[in-house]
Amino acid sequence: MRSVLFLTILLTITYIFSPSISYACNSSESQCVSIDFSDGKTTKRFTSKVKGYQYIDFEFYASAGQILYVDLNDDIEGNKNTLDVLLFHRAFNHSVHLPSQMDTGFSMSLNGTYILRILQMRTFARRGHTNAFVLTLTLN
Repeated sequence: MRSVLFLTILLTITYIFSPSISYACNSSESQCVSIDFSDGKTTKRFTSKVKGYQYIDFEFYASAGQILYVDLNDDIEGNKNTLDVLLFHRAFNHSVHLPSQMDTGFSMSLNGTYILRILQMRTFARRGHTNAFVLTLTLN
């Protein structure tokens, strides 16, 4: 009985003090862009760039069953697809690596806030390259 109570308290404390997903947007190395799909538009387009180990987080709300489509166009010194796309949700144990062009989309399994992170592959990041990109997100 004591071990069950101890485990329950430990899990509760771990959950309460675990970092919230919104903390990802508070890093000095990152930029955070909040996306509001509730305005009726299902497609949003962004033009930006990352340099070195910097990354950009796109934070948005999605409902279970919605489909996310990602179209990321980048070019650095003639190399295409040099950026990584990672998807985070508080309930995920690990991030989900998404392809830079998605024909089939990714089915959102949970309601809540998601963060889509754009960052350079290590090969280019450690050299300090700057990578410009155009990101189109569609949420149906």
